[in-house]
Amino acid sequence: MATDRYRRSHRLLLLLLIAHVLIITLFAWIARFPVAVWDDMLEAWAWGKQFELGYYKHPPLYAWVTGIWFKIFPRTDFAFYSLSALNIGLGLAGIWRLSGLLLKKYARFPAVALLLFAPSHHYFATNFNANTIQLSLWPWATFFFVRSLQTKSWKDGGWFGVLGGCALLGKYYSILFLASCFVSALVHPDRRSYFRSAAPYCAVLACSILFAPHAWWAWENGLVTVHYALGKGLRPWWQNTYSALNATVVGILANAASTAVLLVALGQRWPALISKLGRSWMAHENLWLTVLGVGPLLLTVLLGVVGYIKVTPNYLIPTVYLLPLLACRALGATLTNTHVGNITRWAAAFMLFSLSVAPVIAYTSVALRFEDKTQVSRQVARLSTNLWKERFATPLRIATGTEPFSLALPFYSPDSPAEFTHYSLQQAPWITRELIAREGILYACAASDKVCLEAARVYATERTEHLPLTIQNNFWGLRGPPTGVALIITAPIVKR
Repeated sequence: MATDRYRRSHRLLLLLLIAHVLIITLFAWIARFPVAVWDDMLEAWAWGKQFELGYYKHPPLYAWVTGIWFKIFPRTDFAFYSLSALNIGLGLAGIWRLSGLLLKKYARFPAVALLLFAPSHHYFATNFNANTIQLSLWPWATFFFVRSLQTKSWKDGGWFGVLGGCALLGKYYSILFLASCFVSALVHPDRRSYFRSAAPYCAVLACSILFAPHAWWAWENGLVTVHYALGKGLRPWWQNTYSALNATVVGILANAASTAVLLVALGQRWPALISKLGRSWMAHENLWLTVLGVGPLLLTVLLGVVGYIKVTPNYLIPTVYLLPLLACRALGATLTNTHVGNITRWAAAFMLFSLSVAPVIAYTSVALRFEDKTQVSRQVARLSTNLWKERFATPLRIATGTEPFSLALPFYSPDSPAEFTHYSLQQAPWITRELIAREGILYACAASDKVCLEAARVYATERTEHLPLTIQNNFWGLRGPPTGVALIITAPIVKR
């Protein structure tokens, strides 16, 4: 009987994860159908075409993943949103495995299902970037970290180090996650035997080996990624403090749905529930897990409040993954099969609801004229390529322009040109002056973008053409605002 129940729960979990991945893919594809995919995703592809050890803004992992993904799948919006959804699904599977180490069987499903209501695992996560890739990395890293605490195995420690290194290669911000793991190990009841085992040292070794090539690249390139990260916080301290407090409020409101679902399912009063959670989280035997779950969130907010970094709500996306699990562990026997069934059914209903509102989001994105340039960036990319091919026999190799157009060109152009990022040879090391002179270059500038128009003069020759365009987005009978575009085309020297 127990074996049959165990198998049914695994089949139900698999069904839930597959449904969530499919629905999130469809939701994102429909909701953003009138516009291009998120800028961060376009940037990931522009970088992922070139497998570098690092890029001027971030370490390389999420760009590598994107590059590999589109070596397998077609370069379409649907395929890109499938990658985002699969990333969420892998993270939820990691939470399930982790919950098996920390929760009784009846509480495992809510630990996963409650996350389906969180924007961090829904709308925000459809944007595959340096923050959201942590949704799949942190849960699995935590799984091996917790298992290494339990088994003291060097293999579990090594896997924790590998995944921790991957998290750092996704974004340096993951140092806060690793710091929380370290402090958690220090306050763990079995800390002495843990630090006498090989597990933590294998973790440090594996993480260091994995991260070392990028560290060498960063040093050789003047620590450009570090300067970029630090530069984001170069504002008056009070502005960073305000941003951190604002992000905290937004994060609380965004995750209110999960809390409300749990409260309704349990039918308990707020004070009693909060008191029970507080007692459990601060209990001596559970303090290590509280540090592990809450540490990244508190450290992020703290660094923002003291004014050192600019914290946005996106920073908090990977930090809430353990909160439902902590709540389920604290509630213990309060959760019954009836509660679990209700939460699971509500999660399924919420997924279907989100899919039903996707067309409304698509319609309003045009009706309210959001993201004007993003609405036409796909058309700019394809029309630019057609105009290039009308003039030259060679494919379009290099392109740039106003940022939404510059990012869209590598993904939406049939030729998938290399992006000349911000017109900078330092930020786009895969491009050289000699390559531009030989292959030519296309600038797609918004008519009002003086910086882009001025930059186009740098590589202009007597073969340079200026082509003015006006483009409008059309969707379900709606017309977006007219967007003026200046195409500046410099012909290649060699024609093949």
